[in-house]
Amino acid sequence: MANKVPVIVTDIKAFDVLENNYSCLKVPLKNKNQGNEKILAQKILAQKIQLIINEKELRKNLAYNAYNIYFENFTAKKMFDTT
Repeated sequence: MANKVPVIVTDIKAFDVLENNYSCLKVPLKNKNQGNEKILAQKILAQKIQLIINEKELRKNLAYNAYNIYFENFTAKKMFDTT
């Protein structure tokens, strides 16, 4: 986020500050079942990586939005001021 690069994160609580398809791409931490189909987390991760590689505008927007979240909430000064 601070380096202005797009991020792919798992869908755990720690990353709730980030919004899927806005400031990051989220992938499941574990395989999931959807009806009769098993969705492999590794396959979803591979798809998200391909998406970032192929979609220049998405890469740019994810990086920009994530950096703004970092800058507004997580700089050293902001962290110091809130503790």
